[in-house]
Amino acid sequence: METYETISLVLAIGVILMHLDILGIIGFHLFAPEGKMANLVKNHALKIVAGVALLSILGSLTYSEILNFTPCKLCWFQRIFLYPIFFIGLVGYIMRDRNALRYTLVLSSIGILFSSYHYFLQMSGVTGLPCSAIGQSDSCGGIYVKELGYITIPLMAWTLNLYIIVVSYLGLKKK
Repeated sequence: METYETISLVLAIGVILMHLDILGIIGFHLFAPEGKMANLVKNHALKIVAGVALLSILGSLTYSEILNFTPCKLCWFQRIFLYPIFFIGLVGYIMRDRNALRYTLVLSSIGILFSSYHYFLQMSGVTGLPCSAIGQSDSCGGIYVKELGYITIPLMAWTLNLYIIVVSYLGLKKK
């Protein structure tokens, strides 16, 4: 198995685990909003957000800098909204400023829109204006990674954004 296949499979399994964790976090919030698990997420939201954002940075840089996948324009926009979240979450944690979660929530909400559109382009085959027509870039409809039949790089970014949205929202609900 080649290096990129191994990395992509590991990241795809991570995406599935994150999907399950998102469902668990939402479930705990809905059915036991003051329980141990819900409070764990609320109390550690800034650390969780910073950690997930760091994973997003490491994952995207692995694909572009180690595996030499050229990011398309939509990939760059997704990065623009994901990368600052690490620093905002870290500074928020250090300064004990839960208001940082407002900013991570907004950035992830915008980022998930780009991820959704990018994933739609990849999976539907619909070709709007190709990214390569806007400048030097690979086509946004191109698929470098497709694990388990549906997990692509934009879906990975979508999952990370959704995770940050859920955790940021719940962290802001802490009394």
